[in-house]
Amino acid sequence: MSPRPENSRKWKKKTPVEEAGSRPILGQRYPQGGALKKVISPDRKRKAVNQAIQTLDVSERRACRVVGQPRATQRYHKRPADDEDFLTSRIIELASPYGRYGYRRVTALLRNEGWIINHKRVERIWHKRG
Repeated sequence: MSPRPENSRKWKKKTPVEEAGSRPILGQRYPQGGALKKVISPDRKRKAVNQAIQTLDVSERRACRVVGQPRATQRYHKRPADDEDFLTSRIIELASPYGRYGYRRVTALLRNEGWIINHKRVERIWHKRG
């Protein structure tokens, strides 16, 4: 079998990333890891719309259209749950004596106490409180 010709059209040229010896991560434009984060969550889109309104002096309608945020979602204000503070203190009380327990085990302990709670909510509080 003959070696590949270097200047043949059928073989692609190497990109600058390949020449450097590393492969680009799928979906990223820059080889260093990307310049900007993607705006995915409604909270981030809400912040992006507010920033566009303030810095570019455009209307909410136009900023929402550019960012891809529905205006109803833009105007929605989240309400924290009534029992959030009590639940947070209870999670800390359960996690303190058992240092090796994670949020899944603490969720199970809370359910044994009679809480109707989702593990994702416990995980969110767990990571927020460190």
